[in-house]
Amino acid sequence: MNFWQNLAPRERLLIGIAAGLLAILALWFLAVRPVMTAHENAKTAQELALADLEIVQKGAVKLGGTSIGNRQPFDRNAVIRTAQTQSLNLSRVQPENDGALKVWFEDAGSAQLYKFLSDITSGYAAEITNAQISRKNNGTVNAAITLKPIGA
Repeated sequence: MNFWQNLAPRERLLIGIAAGLLAILALWFLAVRPVMTAHENAKTAQELALADLEIVQKGAVKLGGTSIGNRQPFDRNAVIRTAQTQSLNLSRVQPENDGALKVWFEDAGSAQLYKFLSDITSGYAAEITNAQISRKNNGTVNAAITLKPIGA
């Protein structure tokens, strides 16, 4: 304490101000800033993890010939083969920009259509992203379905 008493009032004031600024900086960098950036850091970490997942899923298909869960790779031929096994008539198959396929059925039996969807999603690395199904008076359905490869 003798050191503090030997200082001039002006020096004590400057040391006090410096200690206060140091305390504010420490509080900012150790407490406030990490809390403020936690959400952005978590979002960035999630995006990186999703990118890694996509890379692993694509690599699994290329390396092993099957996707995760032992499902076959999804493509246009998978849609055509599965529709043929269910005796469904495809009206149109149109590729989308993101690798998805939009598939149209007309006058299809509803049981056959649902079996088709079940076979595609369980046997191939595909997911249904959009489906519009309308019932007709004769008991059949018209459908427009978007199927996307998992990991695309």
